[in-house]
Amino acid sequence: MPQTLVLPDLSVDLVRAAQLVKGALKAMPVAELRRIEMDYRRFLALVAEHQDMTLSPTQEIDEMWHLHMLHPVAYHHDCMAFLGYLLDHDAGFGAKDEERPELYAYFNSTGDLWRNAFGREYQSEAWAEVAAPVFAVTPPPPCTTKPKPKPEPEAPAEPEGEPEQDRALGSVFAVTPPPPCTTKPKPKPEPEAPAEPEGEPEQDRALGSVFAVTPPPTCTTKPKPMPEPEAPAEPAGEPEQGHAA
Repeated sequence: MPQTLVLPDLSVDLVRAAQLVKGALKAMPVAELRRIEMDYRRFLALVAEHQDMTLSPTQEIDEMWHLHMLHPVAYHHDCMAFLGYLLDHDAGFGAKDEERPELYAYFNSTGDLWRNAFGREYQSEAWAEVAAPVFAVTPPPPCTTKPKPKPEPEAPAEPEGEPEQDRALGSVFAVTPPPPCTTKPKPKPEPEAPAEPEGEPEQDRALGSVFAVTPPPTCTTKPKPMPEPEAPAEPAGEPEQGHAA
């Protein structure tokens, strides 16, 4: 009874791609290209299901596989999403005569898995003459080398003299205090008091006058006596008041 296997979803349209590139697939009808594309996906499903076995594709599946690898970004994405690793393509095995019997054994065992999984023959009538195995697909060996641990990042060295407050605030630079001053500063000269002008009275100094008020010199010359005013002269012929006319 055929098994139920999950087929991968490809991120590139291989049927349309086969019509655009040169090769054995370009001259085929679209219906035949769709069948081969489906068989290629079935082959990938067998590879995912039997990762402990060596499988061998037919010629038509190999042609579709080559077409898939011509789109490296899509091929890498599809392999990692479905298989978890990049499926390598190595056509070298089986080229020598002594390797051919082993290659046919891989091809026949792949055909048995195919019939059990999908209930049909592994090679099609259209490709009967070229359906012989082209190479073996060997699963990748298990990784026995432990990955090197990543070195822990070194803590940045704290600059000398960085104050505690700056480290707590996560400052991005060091604040170094200035070195202690060993030279005594020269004493500042005391401002000289302004010289008081001679003869400045005490009262003016108390009021904060800005200049001296000198009293006038004592007058030693006696003033001349002012002349007494003369009596106005009486006009001639004026009768004396009080005389009878």
